[in-house]
Amino acid sequence: MAFQSNSSLSDFLRRTAASASVAEAAPATNFLLEERLADQRETAFVHEGPSGSNAAWDNDAFRSAYGNHFSRNVGVNRIRRRECQTFATANQPALFTPESHRDVVRLESISGLYDLNKSVFFSAAELAVALRSLAEKGVAALDANDRDRLQIWLDGVNTARDCRPMFVAPWGEVESLLRETSWPGRLRDAMGLVHLGGTATAPFPVVLMRYNLSRSESAATSARLAAWAATPTVLEAGTHREPNPAFFPFPPAAVSPDAIGFGQTVDLGGGDGLNYKQEFVHFCIDYELADFHRVGDITDSIDDPQLAAARDRHLNLLENDLRHRADVP
Repeated sequence: MAFQSNSSLSDFLRRTAASASVAEAAPATNFLLEERLADQRETAFVHEGPSGSNAAWDNDAFRSAYGNHFSRNVGVNRIRRRECQTFATANQPALFTPESHRDVVRLESISGLYDLNKSVFFSAAELAVALRSLAEKGVAALDANDRDRLQIWLDGVNTARDCRPMFVAPWGEVESLLRETSWPGRLRDAMGLVHLGGTATAPFPVVLMRYNLSRSESAATSARLAAWAATPTVLEAGTHREPNPAFFPFPPAAVSPDAIGFGQTVDLGGGDGLNYKQEFVHFCIDYELADFHRVGDITDSIDDPQLAAARDRHLNLLENDLRHRADVP
């Protein structure tokens, strides 16, 4: 298993992986099953945890260590973008080079984007209307005033965003889902985005971003990084606050010959769990107005029992390829 250098941490992970709380058990399980981290990155994480002869890892220490490590080494600010360890030589086991002429997609919360810059639109709802018009008409067909207003807003968003690795799926993986009337929820499920949820009476607006990978390659080259794309590990799959329970580390033994270095999402929908998609992370880029491809609403949420069931299905699919399966309860 991973993270064996610190006995207190490894004991904590084993105990916590058996927790009845999926929010606690899932990250611990992921850390136990991770196979792509170099020793240098594991050591950097451990150093963020408790120290001293009597120091012990618990849930608070684990979350604190995760947040501190993410802030220092992964979700760095724009000034420190060259210090993102995801694309450094130290992450060699996870680095790969996809075809940069391909388009990729990611699903963004409109309320989350609004929170990054509230100075132009009065509310997230007003922003959603503007983005829907942009996606439907295209940049060229927008009224000049509307286009300028959106550009001013987007400039502020790009300035406020940090330079964390961006999770994406290949366009071809999700294109067919856009033909469905419930495409926002279907994409949420297929891409494992458990944090995006609404109700029929309080829908949750999202926007599908679509752009070309060549922009990330160019940005990473300008920053003089070792790479610009990587298979996500447990250290990428989270935020400054906590790890993501919907993530699942993808073992190298499960990579098909044509998948290069892609990871795999956890299918949050019901059924056999086979509606997963390929995923990876790339070096951060600024958004452009032309990236806003489609706007829609999510009208349901994923609860903890659904997430736990989805993770169980995913574990069963990968069970024979996981080197450390015996370390997980």
